[in-house]
Amino acid sequence: MNKKKYGKALAVLKIVISVILSAAAAASMLGAILINGARDYFQSSEFRSQVENADLGSMMFTVNGERVTVSDYVKECAQEYMEQKIPYSYFLAGIAVDAAVNSETVTGAVKSEVFELIDYFLNSSADEARERLENGEIDEEYANPDIESARSVDEAIRLYVRAFVMKNFEKTVTVPADKMIVLLSESTATKLAVICAVLLLAVVIINFKTLFNCLVYGSAVSFAVGIVIKAAQSRFESLNEGATDLVGYVFLKPFADSYSSAAIKAFISGAVLLAAFALVVFAYNKLSASGKDAQKTA
Repeated sequence: MNKKKYGKALAVLKIVISVILSAAAAASMLGAILINGARDYFQSSEFRSQVENADLGSMMFTVNGERVTVSDYVKECAQEYMEQKIPYSYFLAGIAVDAAVNSETVTGAVKSEVFELIDYFLNSSADEARERLENGEIDEEYANPDIESARSVDEAIRLYVRAFVMKNFEKTVTVPADKMIVLLSESTATKLAVICAVLLLAVVIINFKTLFNCLVYGSAVSFAVGIVIKAAQSRFESLNEGATDLVGYVFLKPFADSYSSAAIKAFISGAVLLAAFALVVFAYNKLSASGKDAQKTA
């Protein structure tokens, strides 16, 4: 009796541990997929083309409850800032600020800085960012860009845009810029992929006497990843309902859609593994039944 209770308790414990490990593997796999997806998309020719062809004069975003175009907002703020902080003669050579800061200059500077910031977050040294976090330091060049050091109107606007983005970044995502650099690094994605592989291997080892059960756990991991991705995409759409003309939606919609292929692959993998489990169980039952029939005949 004690052996039966011990066997049942051990079986339950194996299931609990396997479920926990599978959930952790799903989270690790999802993290690796999201990071690699972000790195691939924001460095793709598709995203570059989207930015280069963007009409900042028609793209809107909300400021204090009012909708304004990106171009007009940046132009107005840049004018006000430079009139207060930068001597005309320093780089304008007597030209009026409002004449120098025109739509064409603003558009070129904003787009140029978008690519600069993408490169900064995706390709900066994760080790250096981690070190700054540990020491409580910041990257002065990006956190507090020196706009007064600009040698041209274009550079001044670019630095202004950088300052604006960095100032509002942590407020919006509630994550320090250096932590985001670490999270989005290739090394983090690799670590998560390795962790996922190790966790799945642990599930296999725990269930070595009933390996076909691993097909169920693998299927659950795949389905979980696919479901979370689709849920996140649905959440993105619901949060932006009625705001599809805003710049955030315009730029992030293709990015959110880019994960659809990963979700489809996850669902297909989950279905294949589940089907394989069903076939294994069917074959096992068939063989068992055949063995019993053979014994009865003998």
